[in-house]
Amino acid sequence: MELTARAGRITALEVPLRKDWKIGTEFLGIASSLGKKKKKKKKKKKKKKKKKKKKKKKKKKKKKKKK
Repeated sequence: MELTARAGRITALEVPLRKDWKIGTEFLGIASSLGKKKKKKKKKKKKKKKKKKKKKKKKKKKKKKKK
């Protein structure tokens, strides 16, 4: 099983081979996380409640009777 370096990062298998490098905790974290794909948490979208528009009642115009 061979892992390849991705975008200049070093894989977990390559870490023990390069002991002359100063390996920080960040570095080891990157190497160990390469094999595992991080699952992105889906954010739940809040549903916006639609405001019901009140219908305006039209006033009926009274017709004036001509005498």
